[in-house]
Amino acid sequence: MIPVLTGQDDFMGVGGLGKGKLTDIISCEVYEELNGDYSLTFQYPVSGPLYSELLNHGTIHVLAPNWVYARTSQGYVDGGYRKEPVWFDIYKHTLPINGVVTFYATHISRRLANCVFCSPTLTPNSSGLSNFKNNCFPNPATIPIQNVANGQKTVNQQITIPAPQSALATLIGDEHSLISEFGGDVAFFCKSDVISVSAVTPAKPLYACWSWRARRGRDLSAVIRYGYTMTGINRTKDDDGIFNAVVPYWDDGNGSITYVAGYVVQPTTPITPVKAVPMDCTQAFENQPTGAELAQYAQNWLDANTPWVGSDEITVDFLNDEYAASVFPLKIYLGDTVNVYWGDADVSVRLRCISYKYDVLNGRFTEIKLGTKQTNFVSITGIDKR
Repeated sequence: MIPVLTGQDDFMGVGGLGKGKLTDIISCEVYEELNGDYSLTFQYPVSGPLYSELLNHGTIHVLAPNWVYARTSQGYVDGGYRKEPVWFDIYKHTLPINGVVTFYATHISRRLANCVFCSPTLTPNSSGLSNFKNNCFPNPATIPIQNVANGQKTVNQQITIPAPQSALATLIGDEHSLISEFGGDVAFFCKSDVISVSAVTPAKPLYACWSWRARRGRDLSAVIRYGYTMTGINRTKDDDGIFNAVVPYWDDGNGSITYVAGYVVQPTTPITPVKAVPMDCTQAFENQPTGAELAQYAQNWLDANTPWVGSDEITVDFLNDEYAASVFPLKIYLGDTVNVYWGDADVSVRLRCISYKYDVLNGRFTEIKLGTKQTNFVSITGIDKR
């Protein structure tokens, strides 16, 4: 499909032409990262008939791999990936270089960055997530953003929000978010279903949806290995910022600080010498804790987390287009887990797909990044080493 330019408030149907097809578009690539960036980059010539319209920005409508849900009598269920309409808001462009301008756009779900979540708490269950929009200003339904919430936690669990923050940060932020507090994955996707808003309001397509899942993607038993579907591999291991000890403290905000003399360490980790960082526990206690209570809280946190494990990312170049799927029965999408094998090292590692780049014009993936926060290498047996 040739990308289509629409207005940011143009609720056109999937078959609509908006402001026109970008028939002269030179390149168009989607980038999506698990619980992170979701963007579009494309190039267009200054001689193109819609160039002046693009300078006013707008929204780009493309066909790309999109996470979808199937509507059943029991509600929404995972529908997997397929090529679906996806919309991206243009937000900047470069100066012309050799008559070509590069435009940058973000998935329309990123409009949530301009909604402020104003509730002191958020309950991570279906009821709490369904009421998410009622605590946002402005209401995200006016943008329009919807959610098909599938909460995985019990009613008595909740996130404490110390101050108003963007709705997007509440979902996938580094702290005080669904992801940072409870793990799991947030899937952002577009739906083209036409819904009746009311008897006096015309029907419009559901532009964007989000859903919090315990895990996004499938656990595949397939193996990617050199000489078959793999064409190249690059591994980056990063131990920057790792630690195995903390110095917990509590601050009453009036200059009185309670802290543990020394540090709390996880003794089973192999880091030598000990690496320690300060740990602000102010939000964890309503009243001033004792040093022993701070130490126990810090020890429980260390037992439940692994800050001494660095990142281990592997970028794998492999066939993942329609032709490859017909020859090798392997199709990987964001969040999927697979085994990666290369004979020279005689090891494999189970990795998740954490990001991808997709060429919209040619209908194929140009990059798949596989990675994991923890390394777990195991020898593979029963696989030939040709």
